[in-house]
Amino acid sequence: MASITVERQKPNTKWVNNHKTKKENHHPKQKLIVTKQSKHSIWKDVLWVFILTRILIYAISLGSYSFLHQELPSDHQLWHNVQPSQEKFLRIWEKWDSIHYLSIMENGYSYFKPAAMNTAFFPLYPIAGYTLNLIIQNRTLALLLVSNLTFLFALFFIYKLVRLDETQDTTRRTIFYLSIFPFSLFFAGAYTESLFLLNLAATIYYIRTAQFGKATLFGFLLTATRLVGSAALIAVFIEYQSYRQEINSKKNWQILLFGIMGLGLVFYMLYTYLSFGNFFSIFESSQNGWNRQLSWPWESLFSTLGRMQKGSAFPIFPFNLVLSFISIALCIVTFKKLRISYAWLSTLLLLIPLSSGTLKSFPRYMIVIFPLFILLGRWGQNRYVDMAITAISLIYLGMFTTLYSNWLYIG
Repeated sequence: MASITVERQKPNTKWVNNHKTKKENHHPKQKLIVTKQSKHSIWKDVLWVFILTRILIYAISLGSYSFLHQELPSDHQLWHNVQPSQEKFLRIWEKWDSIHYLSIMENGYSYFKPAAMNTAFFPLYPIAGYTLNLIIQNRTLALLLVSNLTFLFALFFIYKLVRLDETQDTTRRTIFYLSIFPFSLFFAGAYTESLFLLNLAATIYYIRTAQFGKATLFGFLLTATRLVGSAALIAVFIEYQSYRQEINSKKNWQILLFGIMGLGLVFYMLYTYLSFGNFFSIFESSQNGWNRQLSWPWESLFSTLGRMQKGSAFPIFPFNLVLSFISIALCIVTFKKLRISYAWLSTLLLLIPLSSGTLKSFPRYMIVIFPLFILLGRWGQNRYVDMAITAISLIYLGMFTTLYSNWLYIG
């Protein structure tokens, strides 16, 4: 692979360079900055990972579905107001939450009974799918294109973000491990993970490079994508405060930009109030429709352990439990090895699913915590660690893709 030209300098913007202060001179923190001339090399590194993993995931899904051909009964409540695709390849990816997004695109939001409460699903993803569908006239394909295109650009921003601090090899491993993680199949499906990851990575990148207008835009999109986006803004604010201290900035008005970022959530809550008379239908929908309610993090863990002992847990729950403990351990390590904003980001994005009263869908929440993959990228310098991460990830990626493609795994 072509090498990336880098240069050593302080924060990489004209705004920063024009506001050098005495305090800054006493803090000669240097960063690895990717130059503009290296964008071609970045896309080269990103594209081969993206294309390779798309081919792998879609090949496994199509092959396993053709062999097992498991279908959900046509009278299942999920298919209410949604017509399955006739094309086999598209029907494979019409699963679980994806069907709710298809329903929102076709029929809008509803809030009248638990089975039809879909206000828990934030609007940006179905809006993007609806807009693209106006052009291509295929709802499922539109959602898949949104997911894959946003994942491609998410990898691009993560690459640029990680490259600010890490070597090129660590950066390459970071996006590779993220792309082959056992649950990265959701980046290829009709789910919000790709869009969320793009908005998250872009927001932090633009904060770190002092491009506050772009950071505000992506921050707004972040809170309009998923509820956890609002919690992620806390870590973004920590990063911003660290940046201000480094350059001794006194422009307090910039803090107002975080209020604009939060409007994604505010506008959606206002919409649900005007439509259904309830500001908090987002939370009630999650509780009544998906049995999620605020609880202490350890309650989710103990509840899962109790269900496993009684034999009433889903087969995936032991795996989710192990993954949760691994994630907790990695989050603790981030406070010692990574930037403080990354450590808090990891912790907040982990605490939210752990505080929902269940470990259901925990892996989907975990895959967007990109700082954890930076740690793996560092440790992958060891050849045997690299081989172990790659082998284990690919084996379980194939297994979960097979299960998901045949309605045997919810995710």
